[in-house]
Amino acid sequence: GGIVFFDAKNTSGCPYYERDDVASIGPFAIMPEFQGHGLGSVMLRFVENKARDSGAAELALDIAPGNTEAMNRFIKEGYRYVDSARWPGSTRACVVLSKTL
Repeated sequence: GGIVFFDAKNTSGCPYYERDDVASIGPFAIMPEFQGHGLGSVMLRFVENKARDSGAAELALDIAPGNTEAMNRFIKEGYRYVDSARWPGSTRACVVLSKTL
């Protein structure tokens, strides 16, 4: 599995990400054979603690709107809808979720 963390100084790209108190998660994936064992939750807690330790008040991420399974998992973990973002070269906006740390 892997997860990418950006502290607030390195989080940008949409208005919500431009806030000084928002850190973000980039690509996050667990190999299929390791899914369903809690590894993703452990990795997410680690990054949330890292964001908190870096001084961030929020940890945000963006998800393709059709990825309802991932959205529901993050909502279950305490994330909420805060914005949408359209990245350069993309024809669709992503859903931006965030969690208060």
